[in-house]
Amino acid sequence: MDDRTQAIHAGLQAIVGSDQIFTGVATDRWSRDWTGQFEGMPLAVVRPGTCEEVAAILRLAGQYHVPVVPIAGNTGLNGGAYGAGSILVSI
Repeated sequence: MDDRTQAIHAGLQAIVGSDQIFTGVATDRWSRDWTGQFEGMPLAVVRPGTCEEVAAILRLAGQYHVPVVPIAGNTGLNGGAYGAGSILVSI
C-alpha cells in the first residue's frame, strides 16, 4: 500500500472508526454489479453513521482527488455503482 492510500485509510479511520471501513478482499461484495459486467476494486468501502461523517469523507476525498461513489444494495444493472479506485459510501 502506498503512502497516499495509507493516508486516506488513516483519515477514514479517524472519521468513522476502523470497524466501519472495508478494504482489500473485504470489499468483494461491492466490487462488481449484479450483471458481472462491471468489476473493480474500490480503494475502500465506508459506512458513515452521520451527515457530518459523510461531509468529512467528501472533504478527505477532495483533498486527495479520489472519486466517491454512493452505493446501497449494489443492485444496479448499468454500472452506476462501479467504483474501481474510489471510496464507496454505503449507508
